[in-house]
Amino acid sequence: MLKKYNDRFEELENELLHIENTKHKSQGSIIRDAEFVNQEFLDEWRVKAKNLIANACGNKSEHYKEFEKAEQSKNLDTNYKLFLRIKAVFHAAKDDYYGGYLNPMKNLVQAELFDIELDQAEGAEFTERTERPMAVFLRPLPVALGAGLRDGGGMGDDGPGWRGWGPGVFTPF
Repeated sequence: MLKKYNDRFEELENELLHIENTKHKSQGSIIRDAEFVNQEFLDEWRVKAKNLIANACGNKSEHYKEFEKAEQSKNLDTNYKLFLRIKAVFHAAKDDYYGGYLNPMKNLVQAELFDIELDQAEGAEFTERTERPMAVFLRPLPVALGAGLRDGGGMGDDGPGWRGWGPGVFTPF
């Protein structure tokens, strides 16, 4: 997924250059020598960039919020000024993405917990006795806590054994 986002940031960066090359001055504008870019290209790029920022950064991220603010027209604004604002936000999101500053706290905590588990596993002596409990430790919490035990000991009609996931399921330790 990361490669897809990297590639997409680069594609949109190239499209930015193309849009920038469409810059022209309008003579009939209220604002003297107002600069504009191709509106169709800008609209298309804006949707793509907004979607990428929502996916890569999150739609509750500061990058996304700032992109939405930058999209809003202001008095006597040209689409070139709008283009410059959203381009700045896009570059900020791209820089933070490439710098690795967009990892949500959940991912950081999961990575930290995994590192702790690996450290514990490296220090443990594995015998026939310790391998099975360690495997249980790495299972989802309800199963590791015995939520899958049936009949108080996992003994069904055909004795103890693995029957899959769900209520009344025995998970051997």
